[in-house]
Amino acid sequence: MGRTLATIVDAARRRVLVTVPYARPEAIAVREVLEGMVRASARGVACALLIGGVPDLTDASQLASLPFPVRRMDPARSTAGHAKGMVADGAVLVSSANWSAAGLGGNWEAGLRIDHSAAAAYYAAAWRRDWETGLAIDV
Repeated sequence: MGRTLATIVDAARRRVLVTVPYARPEAIAVREVLEGMVRASARGVACALLIGGVPDLTDASQLASLPFPVRRMDPARSTAGHAKGMVADGAVLVSSANWSAAGLGGNWEAGLRIDHSAAAAYYAAAWRRDWETGLAIDV
């Protein structure tokens, strides 16, 4: 699953919007996807990461240092997020994979990629609603 995500990020030209319950940057597969988002951001792609809850201190400091915005969901205003997905340009990837070593590397996970602009618009609007009520990553 990690390689699939990295490939989608590498191909993005306009946007990469991600929502996951958490992201473990120490995991090799997660780091590779985040590094892809860093490269995408450097070439002008609008990248952002929305996590579902308060990250642990180690993860928080690494996530806060990324050169693109990272927020966490506010359960008082939306929900504690459990969604796992990505909008990249006109495509959507919805999956079962957490952003951990097991989720992006060792586990058998399911994912569905939809290359359809209306589906991407729908998921991007849902992502944006959660993003707008999100909170900064506290370090």
